[in-house]
Amino acid sequence: MVAIGNYKFSSPNWLLVATAAFELLRGFLLIAFGKILYDESGGVFAFAFTLVGEVVFVILLQNFAGNLVDRFGALKLLLLSVNILIVASSLTVFFGTFYISNIVYSIILFSIILSVFKPFYRVSRFSYISIYISTEDRESFNRRSAFVFQLSQLTGVILAGLLLDVVSYKLVFIISIFLLMLFGFSLHNVKRNEELKKNENMLDLYRENLFLFLLNNKVVVMCLLVAAIDFALINMFNLILAPYVDSYFDGRTIIIALIDTFFALGAIVFTFFCERKKISFKLNLGMTISSVLSFVTFLFVLFAVQYISSFLKLPVILLAAAVFGALVTLSTVAWNTFLQGLGGVHLKGRMASLKLTAIAILNAFILSSVMNYSVSIQSTSILFFFVCCVLAIMVIPLWKACGYSMDRLYIRDDQLMAVK
Repeated sequence: MVAIGNYKFSSPNWLLVATAAFELLRGFLLIAFGKILYDESGGVFAFAFTLVGEVVFVILLQNFAGNLVDRFGALKLLLLSVNILIVASSLTVFFGTFYISNIVYSIILFSIILSVFKPFYRVSRFSYISIYISTEDRESFNRRSAFVFQLSQLTGVILAGLLLDVVSYKLVFIISIFLLMLFGFSLHNVKRNEELKKNENMLDLYRENLFLFLLNNKVVVMCLLVAAIDFALINMFNLILAPYVDSYFDGRTIIIALIDTFFALGAIVFTFFCERKKISFKLNLGMTISSVLSFVTFLFVLFAVQYISSFLKLPVILLAAAVFGALVTLSTVAWNTFLQGLGGVHLKGRMASLKLTAIAILNAFILSSVMNYSVSIQSTSILFFFVCCVLAIMVIPLWKACGYSMDRLYIRDDQLMAVK
């Protein structure tokens, strides 16, 4: 532990500080880079290019990252990748400031570096939590992590909104490097819990085939797909906002910001309350169904409010967004805690990469559906309603295999066992 004043910072707390710094950076850069690229290029193509590039790198690298984590250890890869990230980002800022005249190229290069790093960070972080944070502390940690995640991204977005009109583009890079330094410093204070080490680097265990584990435990595949539903819902939530506000609120970006803010506040308040009261939720499939229903309710509210008083329209939408934010966060925290207990220590990295792959597959399905079948805000909403029906149907096979409560499953010696 590292002492700051009279308070001792444990490794999980340092990991939370690192999460705060990284998500603050992501929220800040999402707005900052979007605005700068739009101002400099006169369109959204450059910004869209960076977003598509991020998706491509995540899909291409996450399985490779999972293999490296299982072979060399989560913490080793995490520290190595963050060191490379800081050096590469600092060099980009240096050359972008003094030698590259067009800031667009510097931003794209900076975004590529972050995109390459992200799969290694996500997989290593998931594996570290699975291995070094004890089972009894894992749910509490995931709740605090969800709280920090939402609060930091929201703070980053607000910070960018306040600063972009009054500071130079170079200061944006300086702030980014400062946050990366804080991120790296925090991760370098994260240590391994030797009591929970569990032979992290045994290569004979590493060589065990992941697909053999999945073949013997087919229910794990269903778990990974159902766990990805919450992220698909969040993706649809983000996709529906811009066209809806454009159609019904004259495209006022402040409305999008408010809805996003209340979504985050719903998650923040709920996780804070649960952690403060030490409320524990055991995973059950009702949580996923509640997430789906809360998003369907949000879709219904978006159009139902057109028939009520104009004074009440926005407050009702914001309340629906907050409820959805709270319920989807409850489900993601419960599923993360459950998935972190699946498989042996030598499979954690590849399990994490499979989780991210499942999320990418569902998101690709949604994006392709929108591009092929959506022609208006009404058709998009109807499409999303049917997608929600498909997502709800995905729960049925897992329900038949495990029942309503996931408490019937437990892990022992890398095998998924059912309680008789």
